[in-house]
Amino acid sequence: MIDLNLKSLAFIKKILKKHLSGVEVKAFGSHVTGRAKTFSDLDLVIIGDKPIPIKTINALKFEFSNSDLPILVDIVDWNTISEEFREKIAEDCVTLIAK
Repeated sequence: MIDLNLKSLAFIKKILKKHLSGVEVKAFGSHVTGRAKTFSDLDLVIIGDKPIPIKTINALKFEFSNSDLPILVDIVDWNTISEEFREKIAEDCVTLIAK
């Protein structure tokens, strides 16, 4: 479960679907583990068959940062992170968008 209100979650999913297709998006980190603090960001990982274009990542970051969301959103690309980081994410994650 993600420690975030339903309205914010719906808005996040809407933005993700606007910019992405054919990928899976998972949330991980403190908002999934229940250890989020007041200023904790929401960590998202995009899992696709190939790296996500930097233009797409930047568009997502721009749209999230210019929104009225009460939280910052951090995005990482599964294809560009280490195996150790992948294992850490896999320990505690929640699917936001299924492939």
